[in-house]
Amino acid sequence: MMADEASEHLDAAARWVDPLHLDSHSAYRAALVRLAAQRHPGETARREMRDYLAWADGARHVPAVIDACYLLADGDDAEGRVHWMSRAIDTARGESWSGTLGPLYNAMGAAYDELGAHAQALRAYEDALAEQRRHGSRASLVAACWACGTTAIRLEDWPYAR
Repeated sequence: MMADEASEHLDAAARWVDPLHLDSHSAYRAALVRLAAQRHPGETARREMRDYLAWADGARHVPAVIDACYLLADGDDAEGRVHWMSRAIDTARGESWSGTLGPLYNAMGAAYDELGAHAQALRAYEDALAEQRRHGSRASLVAACWACGTTAIRLEDWPYAR
């Protein structure tokens, strides 16, 4: 029922969304892909997500690239999550994006942890910590410190863990 209402609203919005206004068009595309994921989970939704990513890449709209990568990473295995987070980070860095990459590095670190690749996880968490120092809240800074410390413990790097 709610999906039908959302679809009607998106159909109505389609007439007014300006594809040259990247923020509004991005919000529209993000809503469309989330509706597709709700209605048609599985490969159909993933195809829509990849189309959203292709649009975001073509438009060079970094927030949409990051959003699409998060969507593609959600539900993927750990290797896939590392791939999508790396993809988002590489795009943001290539476009000299000024937003924070801390959450992306945290997600990548968690995926590496799941793979048992603790050295790579620590590097990702350290990058997250650096980002959180520049852009993060106190809570995100504490979380990044905690992730570095617990990963150092898994690596038995006791001086670093302290």
